[in-house]
Amino acid sequence: FNIKKVSALTGQGVYEAWDWIVDVLCGAQQWKVKIGAAVLADISGNIISEAIFGNPNEQATVANDFKKLKELSKMFAVETKESIQSIKLENLFKKHVSHVKRGAYCLSVMIDPIDPVTRAQQIQLRILENFSRNPAEINKNLGEVFESKFPLEVEGGTH
Repeated sequence: FNIKKVSALTGQGVYEAWDWIVDVLCGAQQWKVKIGAAVLADISGNIISEAIFGNPNEQATVANDFKKLKELSKMFAVETKESIQSIKLENLFKKHVSHVKRGAYCLSVMIDPIDPVTRAQQIQLRILENFSRNPAEINKNLGEVFESKFPLEVEGGTH
């Protein structure tokens, strides 16, 4: 269940709500990305929140890579500290890691190599934009943020 704040008078939230409806109800299967794990860090490399998605077997296979994902996230945050926005893609064993920095936060996700990277980065940017508009959202559990905003990308997600 997801409730969006929308104003017919000002138009606030209309595009975000519409994007969510289109993503959830009409999204093309080839445009879906399965996010295995995510890490949110500040520009100093301090991890704010993290999440591993999937069923227990999937989580077990990602566990070792998840430790490395956290290290890569910290390094990316420190490397891009001076920039306003930055995007980077790198390999991590049999996975890809997409890093996106916007403003004071960096969001890194682990995806399969066959998944569309542009979709992962679009999701990351939307979440970071949401954090900049609603700073209180940063304190929410990262797994819950992904599950509420992009439920099809983190099916069976736990955190």
